[in-house]
Amino acid sequence: MSLEDENQESQENGSNLNENSDEGVNTPAEENNPDTGGINQNNGGNDDVIITPVLNLKNLFKNLKKVLSENQELKTFCVNTFGSIPKIRIGIDLEDMPEAPDGAMICIVSGSRSRSRGEAYHSHSISIIGVVKCTSKTAETTQDVDILTLDALGVIDDFINIVEKIAYDNIQGWGVAITPIDGDPDEIIYPYARAELAYRVDIRSLI
Repeated sequence: MSLEDENQESQENGSNLNENSDEGVNTPAEENNPDTGGINQNNGGNDDVIITPVLNLKNLFKNLKKVLSENQELKTFCVNTFGSIPKIRIGIDLEDMPEAPDGAMICIVSGSRSRSRGEAYHSHSISIIGVVKCTSKTAETTQDVDILTLDALGVIDDFINIVEKIAYDNIQGWGVAITPIDGDPDEIIYPYARAELAYRVDIRSLI
């Protein structure tokens, strides 16, 4: 083979390598594609994967479901206090309210939204509602005082504080701007107690 033939073959091989070099490889443009955030948003239907960046409420709720259901501190508190892990409900049908829990329950619901086309972020309000059942009472009765305390007050406070730390810290870690807003006040309808965490979240817009 002549030197000229060898040079021509080398150029042809190099051309073939360039044509195939992108197969199976994410280019920087693909990794930084704002339409996907550089990740597979569908995750193949796999709920075991935390989705980042969060691009919609579905992603946010799926992530919250995972971190709340797997948090060991929350599980331990509920098992020690109620004898069971907490129930988690995503969304509430107002005509078919969730069953009252024997122990603790977390309900995650969406509220209002602002979706102006062309804005960099969409704002949503969400509520994370905690409900516990606690029948115990503490009585202080002496010659000088007669006090009865429903222990559900302290139990719901401890419970919602754990939930708040899990939700708030994780949402921030997923690249979502989160701001506490006013929700409904704590409420006791014996033997149940209820507390609400209300937030505004700003999720990056793709339209």
